[in-house]
Amino acid sequence: MGYAVRFGDDSAIVSFIVRFASVARAAAAASKISAGTSAYLAQDLYIGELIKLTPAGNTLLFDVSTDLSGIVGLLMLTVPIL
Repeated sequence: MGYAVRFGDDSAIVSFIVRFASVARAAAAASKISAGTSAYLAQDLYIGELIKLTPAGNTLLFDVSTDLSGIVGLLMLTVPIL
């Protein structure tokens, strides 16, 4: 998984790229993301609005709009804490 954050005046767009072991797993994840039921979203730490979702074989590309609290939640979910 990789992501890039682009900050605006009062919001941010996060572009994700996530590679899966198979096309089937990518399709299942895309379905969960579209429905708002992914494991990340279930933790209530990362709140955002899906803007765009593009499946590309076993890879998903998607953009999410969020605010500063969403960025903090994203970092809590993806950056290891020692």
